[in-house]
Amino acid sequence: MKINNIFSKLFCAILIIVMCVASTACSSSPSSTESKVPADGYQLPYEYSDGYKAKLKTTDDTTYLVTSTDLIGNKVVQFKTDKSEDEVKKYYDDYFANLEEVKLKNEKDKTPGYFDKDKRLIMYNLVVWSADGKTNYKLNCEACDNISESKNWEAK
Repeated sequence: MKINNIFSKLFCAILIIVMCVASTACSSSPSSTESKVPADGYQLPYEYSDGYKAKLKTTDDTTYLVTSTDLIGNKVVQFKTDKSEDEVKKYYDDYFANLEEVKLKNEKDKTPGYFDKDKRLIMYNLVVWSADGKTNYKLNCEACDNISESKNWEAK
């Protein structure tokens, strides 16, 4: 009985040590891979039939954080930068001002979108916020060669 008790306490002590080492290793590893966006833009994970690679324009000194997929199958890309919220908003306001404004085919949704014919992208839902002393922003994107062929968008 005493031997079983000793082994049980020894096993618990070893288990506690292993869990402490594992939690320390996990907490010291980065939670996401961060990479600087090249000056010519972030390459989106879209496959065009002719091999074209879509690149999303970003502010200078931007770091890519994560890409997800929204409810209609488009990409949502999140970035962070040292620029202020106002600088990021102005950058995209100036960029969008030179693009064709488009609207969703769903009449109930009034979300404005912007079609960049050269980049072959529709962009919408720009959201900018601050966290941990950095400016974060996300932008939804849809690959689109021709606005008349889009399932979700049409010319305004």
